[in-house]
Amino acid sequence: MDKKIFFDAVSDYILEHRPGVPHATDALTISSVPATENLFDLGLVDSRAMLDLLTFVEELTDREVDVLNIDISRLFTLEGIYGVVFDIA
Repeated sequence: MDKKIFFDAVSDYILEHRPGVPHATDALTISSVPATENLFDLGLVDSRAMLDLLTFVEELTDREVDVLNIDISRLFTLEGIYGVVFDIA
């Protein structure tokens, strides 16, 4: 899958499904998710939202994300998720 298509689809998903953020942050006003920014630090995902996001990514790409055999911090950014899904170091 083309990286831009992946980033656009996952960014759209995150922005449509982000958990409620109790205080005003920059994350509330962004229109796309930066590829290298930490999704947790931006307030766009929490642990539950990450599980839902990974399910979406697996369905989108028809690939399994093997969370038991990766450095979990690779899932903190869109760039990292893309690398995990498509086995890019």
